[in-house]
Amino acid sequence: MVLVVAFFAMGFGVDPGDSIEWALDQNEPDPFCNTEGAGDTDIRFALTQTSYVVLDIWDVGMTGVVRGLVPAGWYDAGLHSVRWTGKGDDGAILPEGTYPYVLVVTDSSDQVAFTDTLFAHIACAIAMRGTRWSAIKALYR
Repeated sequence: MVLVVAFFAMGFGVDPGDSIEWALDQNEPDPFCNTEGAGDTDIRFALTQTSYVVLDIWDVGMTGVVRGLVPAGWYDAGLHSVRWTGKGDDGAILPEGTYPYVLVVTDSSDQVAFTDTLFAHIACAIAMRGTRWSAIKALYR
């Protein structure tokens, strides 16, 4: 089953009427500053059917999960969005760096249907100097 959606208006970069299977979008804004009151970032993903989803933030060295973004479980087809505050599961503010986020989607037959990895960038020093976000984002694209 292929879901025909209009994610373009929601920032997914998919034109109305395009067919997609599954998708993981770049977090927005990126980079972001995770100090208290400075801002968060949103991560979106799309599912074509009810699927079992795991979405985790990994440490900079990809040696372990620092934050489970959504409770692992079954999610309905459609667009999903989760906000990340730049904190780990223990509530501590993570240091500046590049954090991979990994989406693994399993279908009803327990087969991995989709997996993708993108990177979120915490860069408070750059953000606090007043550099324009568009110029900063261009460095990471």
